[in-house]
Amino acid sequence: MPRTILRCLWLAATAAGTAAVGAGYSGPDAVAIGMMAGGMAGNLSTEVFKILDHSVAGRFFDGHSGIDENHHVSIALRLAHLNALRTVFDRFDHLMKNELDEELRHSAERFSHGLDNFLTVDTKAAERGDLTGGPIRTSDENLIRQAVLRDLPKAFDQGLATRRAAGDHPAILKSLKQIREAAEAAVVAEICLRTSVLPENVPRLFQSAFDGSRFSDGWFDLFIRDAAFRLKDNADFERIWNAEQIALIKAITDAHTAVLTEINARTDRIEQDQRTHIARTDQGQTEQKEMLQELLTIARGGGLFQRAAEQGISEAAVRAIVERLGGEKIGHDDLLPWLDNWIEAARQQLGRHGNEGAAFEAARREADRRFKAGHLREASSAFMDELAREERLETYRQTERKHVRIKLLEEAISFDELALDGDAAVVKLRMIAAIEGMADPDALGAWLHHQAASFCERGDQKGINAALIVGVTVYRAALNEYTRDRVPLNWAMTQNNLGTALSTLGARESGTSRLEEAVAAYRAALEERTRDRVPLDWATTQNNLGNALGLLGERESGTARLEEAVAAYRAALEERT
Repeated sequence: MPRTILRCLWLAATAAGTAAVGAGYSGPDAVAIGMMAGGMAGNLSTEVFKILDHSVAGRFFDGHSGIDENHHVSIALRLAHLNALRTVFDRFDHLMKNELDEELRHSAERFSHGLDNFLTVDTKAAERGDLTGGPIRTSDENLIRQAVLRDLPKAFDQGLATRRAAGDHPAILKSLKQIREAAEAAVVAEICLRTSVLPENVPRLFQSAFDGSRFSDGWFDLFIRDAAFRLKDNADFERIWNAEQIALIKAITDAHTAVLTEINARTDRIEQDQRTHIARTDQGQTEQKEMLQELLTIARGGGLFQRAAEQGISEAAVRAIVERLGGEKIGHDDLLPWLDNWIEAARQQLGRHGNEGAAFEAARREADRRFKAGHLREASSAFMDELAREERLETYRQTERKHVRIKLLEEAISFDELALDGDAAVVKLRMIAAIEGMADPDALGAWLHHQAASFCERGDQKGINAALIVGVTVYRAALNEYTRDRVPLNWAMTQNNLGTALSTLGARESGTSRLEEAVAAYRAALEERTRDRVPLDWATTQNNLGNALGLLGERESGTARLEEAVAAYRAALEERT
């Protein structure tokens, strides 16, 4: 045959990593996916199939190996995972009662309460067939939950194989270890998000119960046993049995010519897909470089590099922010005003002094140095490094440590603002909320709303566009807490204020995208801010909608937007008598 089975499996592993990148996974995630695929290749190529049943081979090469990603099976695996986690939780709860250190016990009790709530909510959801579990509060939480659901079938598949192959298949055992570590990491990440606890602050007693170092088994072992029990006793047993049979195949030797022909054809398609993906990536990178070069030429022609240099800001820093603005789709006409605004904001921020102590000032000087050198995203890390050092010090009293930690986070956020990195600012705001003990979604939503309003007020009154960019991102984070079904009027208020921030930004730009987003936010607010329920708030939002539509109408050739603006103003006047 022109290709060996080993080469085909290697190509499949490579394609898995390539596909992961194309699907939007980060570099480390793509590497992990490639490693898992590579692990499977290693297992199957250790020996060759000695016997290959025709029906099993057909299912294998038609892409039906392993646990079928069927909703019923996914629910069973989710319940097995939560049940295993409940057993770990019970063990942890028992250990916690014997903890002599009062501070550690108090911290563990807060974690225990959050974990118990998470397990109760998600178990009830899974029992009624809902895989989404509790409310998704952040995009990060959604990604982590999807990672858990994705890793459970892989873990169960490999657990079945190892149950029969242990002792004579080192490659399968190594692959199981990799998958076990990935599944455990995803589960711990979900626990941290749902309990508002940083990974390094997970109680050691829980960690020892979870990984099995204190008991004969941990979460992973409990999950495999519970999943096997649940899945073998229902209507999907045949599908699960097929998965076990495939996992138990030891090697491939004399597969039929038809099977190898199919492998060759699929290998050709994988190679073609790789070539297409590489070509598209190259084209996209070329277009991105050309766009960046155009923006840099505009900036250089406008004297922006010289202005930045006068403030001690390197050319690399200006290039980085120009690339960031390109990602924000800032038009050529808006670039110079944006950079003027940014340099002025940087001038006000850089070189400031406070009275927080030598270590704090050292962190500020290091942040200034990194920022001026062009390492924009690393600038705030100077404060985060100091925060990490501060976390390790046990000599401070709790109130003093709390003040320092919050102050470090606030200063880190100020550099995230200069980097136009609203998502990074939201992560740090959530860390401040956790330090302050804000676990209730309504309280957290109100606090995030207040923080967003502060950013936008400063951006509006002092003309700082970067503050408005961060304010918009924080308002959207608040909407994840102020959900429409639970607190509809608070949700509508946040939508209205989000629209105002977007409208303010849109008024400073020549494009229309921000204004169109503002119109969408105001109209969303009006779905709950009805005239019957809150007439004056309804009139306020109608007036705001009219303002945004009026600005849009000034920039468009037709009169449709202006006519909509007139209608909104007239509606507002029905209550604003």
